[in-house]
Amino acid sequence: MHTYDNMEERRSYNNGFTIIETIIAVLIVLTGVAGAYGIITNLTSFGTISPSRLTAVYLAKEGVEIVRNIRDTNWLEGHSWDEGLVAGSAACAPSNENSCTVAWDSAALQSTGGTVPFLKIDNNSRYNYAIGTATIFKRKIKIAAPAVDYLLVEVIMEWSDRGKPYSLTTRERIYNWYQI
Repeated sequence: MHTYDNMEERRSYNNGFTIIETIIAVLIVLTGVAGAYGIITNLTSFGTISPSRLTAVYLAKEGVEIVRNIRDTNWLEGHSWDEGLVAGSAACAPSNENSCTVAWDSAALQSTGGTVPFLKIDNNSRYNYAIGTATIFKRKIKIAAPAVDYLLVEVIMEWSDRGKPYSLTTRERIYNWYQI
């Protein structure tokens, strides 16, 4: 234990100790505030991106469902299950830089010719390529036939939000399970 010769020495020792405590306390508070600011900044940026990402996921799944619908329509009309999906759609092949597009009410894939148009949204909140307000989303569909009994469908969604490009890809196998 430290003994003090006079009162003056005791005051200067205590004052120095409280300044160090104050500096440490300020540093701890500043670190906490800076961390909280970083977390809040990230949360707000994720909050603005999440709706766009969620929409992209739904649009990608819709692309797969439309391809599945074309397959099912082929069965109902007595055509080959993959008609219009593989034989006549070399432009949709994954090895090609080209891809295809399809709207929810379409019965056929359309080649993009290398340029993928933006999806539009109509007054009924349906995405298409013909009418409505242009959106930030582009949808590419690529189809491969690695085996006789299934197709590999790849849907690529691309969009830009606040100047930053985003991309999302979903892949699914579409099988020829229907027995005639």
